[in-house]
Amino acid sequence: MLRNNIQNLLQDKEVSIRRLSKELDLSYSLAHDIVNRADLGATQLGTLVKIADYLKVGISDLYLLLEGSFNVSSGWVKEHDREIYDDIRFKLEQFIMEDAATEEDLQAFDAGVWEVEYVFIPVGVGSTEILITAGKDSQSIANQDSWIREVVSLGQLVYWPVKKYIELIED
Repeated sequence: MLRNNIQNLLQDKEVSIRRLSKELDLSYSLAHDIVNRADLGATQLGTLVKIADYLKVGISDLYLLLEGSFNVSSGWVKEHDREIYDDIRFKLEQFIMEDAATEEDLQAFDAGVWEVEYVFIPVGVGSTEILITAGKDSQSIANQDSWIREVVSLGQLVYWPVKKYIELIED
């Protein structure tokens, strides 16, 4: 899910939905629906291009980037974000070989009792930096660097479980 930023752009440019619909030759109900939907995923690309051109912005400006953070259990990550779970588990296995973690740590992670922090920071136009850290608790997370650090574009973000992230950020 890529969050919709069109309503904010209209407000910034002092353009009403009625004016947008007339200028783009869209029915008012369609324009209203597009402006007020949370997710632009089902919106036709041609319509988004028309809106971006009319507002004199790039297509990526029509989307809100992820921003914020949340903490979840390693069990949640295993169920909802398997690729990240596997990456963290691999790193934990490396830490065991370096004597920086124990087999008990790996067992607790697998049991779902470790904590995992996700942080989302908008960078540049159309990109978000994602920082992910795991630990026994919030204090251990605070005392270490991120285990995973990636900058992803809007196009790449569709391969992540963004809808679940947004729900947790907004809670």
